[in-house]
Amino acid sequence: MALIEISSITGTSPYQLYVSDIYGNNETFIGSFSGAVPPSQYFSLPPLFNTAPVVLIKVIDANNCQTFHQASCQVIVPTPTPSQTIGFTPTPTPSVTPSITPSSTPVATPTITPTTSITPSVTTTPTVTPTPSTVFMYAYLFIEPFSGSTDIGQYMTNQGSGFYGFTNGFGPDTSSPSQFNIDMNEYVSYSGWTNDFPSVRSQLIPISSGGLDSFGNAKIAYNFTTHEVPIGTVDGLAWYTWIIMTGDTGGGIQRSIGYTTDGNPNTLTNVFMDSTIYNNTFTYTGSTIPAGTYRVYTTWASTPFQIDNSSTNIFFKGDTVSF
Repeated sequence: MALIEISSITGTSPYQLYVSDIYGNNETFIGSFSGAVPPSQYFSLPPLFNTAPVVLIKVIDANNCQTFHQASCQVIVPTPTPSQTIGFTPTPTPSVTPSITPSSTPVATPTITPTTSITPSVTTTPTVTPTPSTVFMYAYLFIEPFSGSTDIGQYMTNQGSGFYGFTNGFGPDTSSPSQFNIDMNEYVSYSGWTNDFPSVRSQLIPISSGGLDSFGNAKIAYNFTTHEVPIGTVDGLAWYTWIIMTGDTGGGIQRSIGYTTDGNPNTLTNVFMDSTIYNNTFTYTGSTIPAGTYRVYTTWASTPFQIDNSSTNIFFKGDTVSF
């Protein structure tokens, strides 16, 4: 397992961190923290990126200011203890200087004197000039495993909600906008998304049509590009729900989403989302995903998005956004 070390940062606390490949695919939420840095903050690099030569790190501060940094994985041999370090030159607010250190090297034992610090400006540290900050739009995928139905059901009950999670046979209250807002805020804020449940996944949404995504499917404006859920991401049956900020679909509604369970990203079956749910919105105020107003896209109570990931890769892609 590798670690991401945040050794300095500027901006407005709290901060949210995401990591993806260089093209912005398979973006994964890796954690959030509050307060000043230093002292350094450490986060686990998802196993999906352990062999990636370059990763893209996104930082979102409390003002929703987003900064993107490319970090190139290169081996450095400092004196006297060998270590593997990733460095990059941060951009203005918020700026981050992450380094990824294999867990086999004791993070707590620095190889430099207390009066010396290694920064991207030191010639012995490889640096990558990050691309200019750009605001990207993302669709967020929540995977609720049936094996955790008791846990999320108990949590939602403790919050006083009548929505106990899709795996318990319940949908959010669609008869009351205010209750829908409460139900979904509590659901998204469940701590299991960063602990015992699979981490929240995200996928890039293009603002214009044209070209192909990394899986060879056409990019269509405001429809998220092809997203892969690798085999074994969750063991057994789970419920898959997409949550997208209203502005990230250009003000439209993601009425249908393509998916496949045959492992082929180019043989997608398009299914309509439940209108009684996506006609409601909720304004999220927590830290699991960026704060904002969202719609929920699911096949509930129909079961196409109730899928077993144990023996096949799953692929999703936005199909139709209408206004």
